[in-house]
Amino acid sequence: MKVTEEIRDLVKYCCEVCDCPELFSKISIEFNSRFISRLGDASGNFYDGYKIRLASKLWPLVKNDKQWDTVIHEACHIIEAYKYKNWSHGPKWKMLMKKCGGNPSRCYTAKDVEIFEGAISKVKRKKKTVKIQCLCEDGCDISLLQFKRAKAGKYSGLRCNTCKKDILEEVKLTKQKAGV
Repeated sequence: MKVTEEIRDLVKYCCEVCDCPELFSKISIEFNSRFISRLGDASGNFYDGYKIRLASKLWPLVKNDKQWDTVIHEACHIIEAYKYKNWSHGPKWKMLMKKCGGNPSRCYTAKDVEIFEGAISKVKRKKKTVKIQCLCEDGCDISLLQFKRAKAGKYSGLRCNTCKKDILEEVKLTKQKAGV
C-alpha cells in the first residue's frame, strides 16, 4: 500500500496549522503490514527525524474519518514532541488535535471498537499450535513457541491452555505414574 498525497497533505497541514511548517520535511510516513491491533503510531526525535506508521491491513477496512483522525492523531504526537519535548495524550496534545480539526479523545466509542475489532478479526494471524498429552482427557493445544521451549527443557511458566496446570508438573506426574 502506498502513502497517498492526501495523507502527506494532511500531515503538512497539521504542521502548518501548529506553526511548525519546517517539521514536515523531517517526517516520514509509511505503511506497516505487521500492525494488526492498531491503526498507527508515531516515533522519532529531532536529530534522527520522525516517523508515522500506518496499518496497511487495517487501513482499507476502516472509514475515511477514522483514517484521517488517525493521521492527525499521530501527527499531533510528533508536533507535541517537536514543540514541547513531550509524548502524551495530555492537554498540549489535545490542544494540538483541536487546532488540526481532530477528535482529541484517545478512546473509541463502543461502535468504533466494534468496527475496529471486526477489522482486526479479518486480518489477525492464526496461532500455530501443537497437541500434547497432559492430564486432560483430550490433551491440550500449546503454542508452537511453548512447544519449542518445552522441547528445549525450558518449562518455566508453561501451562496447559485447557486444564491450566503447569506442564512441567504434568510431565513429572506422568513419569511417576509410569514408574519412571
